[in-house]
Amino acid sequence: MTNDNALRENLVNLLNSGDAHQDFDSAVDEIPAALRGKRPAGMPHSAWELLEHVRIAQADILDYSRKAVHVSPEFPDGYWPPSPEPPNDAAWDESVAKFRATRAAIIALVNDESTDLFAKIPHGTAILLAQILLIADHNTYHLGQLVLVRRMLFTLHSSPFTLHPSLFTLHSSPFTLHTSFHSPPPSRLRRLPESQHRPQRLGGVLRGGRSQLVL
Repeated sequence: MTNDNALRENLVNLLNSGDAHQDFDSAVDEIPAALRGKRPAGMPHSAWELLEHVRIAQADILDYSRKAVHVSPEFPDGYWPPSPEPPNDAAWDESVAKFRATRAAIIALVNDESTDLFAKIPHGTAILLAQILLIADHNTYHLGQLVLVRRMLFTLHSSPFTLHPSLFTLHSSPFTLHTSFHSPPPSRLRRLPESQHRPQRLGGVLRGGRSQLVL
């Protein structure tokens, strides 16, 4: 196998996102319709919002990377759905199908040996490889949030006991919620030493062909 083929194969594995953690497809398939529009206490987004966000951003980055003329959605509202809940019962499946279709187009682009992964894109100074890595990185970041939202909702809706939101706040209290992509829903809280009580925030900064995109 040549270095070029190895690079393309590993990019495809990264886009499919199943080597080191749960993959996107099984994560979205495991979320019941009744929970897709719910925001767990302490979390800024519902599963629907996260799904639509990665779908919109993935399509935007792909078109931005390969089209000389492209208009991105208005930032930041254009990258998020207007409501935490899907507008109808079919919206979830439609969004998943569109995400998978765009991902398939990216994979086809990567597998095409005539595609120069090191060529500059029509906008800015970034190369195509950097944009593909940007897509994979952004998808994986929000996939982690999606899995966490699902596990929190499963815990609150399947247990006979309900934790009041005031008992803990993710990232900013002395308590941190333990979770694993491959373990059952989290069921315990661990107290951190006082020295580790450092507030954090959910969010990320994407840097690529465009100047700066905070999502």
